[in-house]
Amino acid sequence: MLTPGLFSISPSILVPLTPLPCDLYINSLAHQGEQKFIKRYREGQSLSKEDIQKASEQYHYFYLEESKRIDFFSLFLSETTCNPYQVAMALKHHAVEDLSKKFSDLKSQQFLSSKQFEDLKQTASLFVQFVENKKIQDLHKILASIKAFDFYTFDHSLNVAQYNISFLSQYQKETEKEKKAKHEDLVLIGLAGLLHDVGKSQLSGELINFPGKLSPEQRQEIETHPLTGAKMLIQKSTEYFGLSMVEFKNLCRAVLEHHENVNGTGYPKKLQGEEIHLWAKITAISDFFDALTTPRSYHTPSDVKTALAIMERSRDIKIEGTLFDFFKTMALSTADKNTLFSTPKELPYDFDPCKPHQELPFMKAIPKTLKNLKK
Repeated sequence: MLTPGLFSISPSILVPLTPLPCDLYINSLAHQGEQKFIKRYREGQSLSKEDIQKASEQYHYFYLEESKRIDFFSLFLSETTCNPYQVAMALKHHAVEDLSKKFSDLKSQQFLSSKQFEDLKQTASLFVQFVENKKIQDLHKILASIKAFDFYTFDHSLNVAQYNISFLSQYQKETEKEKKAKHEDLVLIGLAGLLHDVGKSQLSGELINFPGKLSPEQRQEIETHPLTGAKMLIQKSTEYFGLSMVEFKNLCRAVLEHHENVNGTGYPKKLQGEEIHLWAKITAISDFFDALTTPRSYHTPSDVKTALAIMERSRDIKIEGTLFDFFKTMALSTADKNTLFSTPKELPYDFDPCKPHQELPFMKAIPKTLKNLKK
């Protein structure tokens, strides 16, 4: 178990000739299965490409102080020479560890503290740095290449956060004719992705990680999580966690309404159409797409085209058609955008992308093209 206060990184994500933003430590007794951390490189020191290569061969991990984690990632995300796949893996490692700790703490405290909120907001800000100018198709290639972590809820929430950021970044520029999306909006919709399942922290681990078919009683319990999550944000919010009232309301509604279906069959309030907040609709699409396309230990992912064909069958039922059309343009390659394709599979109306599935519950469907399918 890692000594409290330290965080591990791979030497491979270091950038040659860039001053280190913090001290780096090594575990000098790792080969003995024990821990003794000593300082190996000083803050401000620059490493050559040869130094980094040698360090990668000599050490599996470097360690840095927990308090320096955000500074470290902020610096390396600003470097254009960083390998995006390695950065994505390091970011996910950071965020899964952080999110799992927050969820564990929430089991007993039942509300989000100002410190926890600010930590998660900083993580969302890192995701904005990494994701902002990436289209869905490019982001998916990166996320699909990363090994999934054991905890579905955490892993899934990180992916939803990143898809949310990419989606809103492109959507604001297209619909509001802005050269650049509003940074604070991107941070908050990323935070909405991180927190959309925070209400599940109040449920048993056995239930939220159960991959089989839920009983009516289990489903009823699972369906409490959006309302619980919104209440956890509202109960102890001090001055809206430093947000404006509008920003805080946007965030809370994304958490509360991400399971509302546009035809009014969702939960918890059976809202429909324009009653559902834009950020909740975006989160629902990101949620659905990740559930279908991300590799899991218990099922093979769908390719992008098949996933979009499956999602098309929920158009204007679960997900809003115009937003989904925009999502498709970002998810498909140029070569595929004018291709007609279909799938003989669809998912039941009550499919829940927020829970793990031993196998996705596909049903047979009449093949229809993505372009021509109507409600």
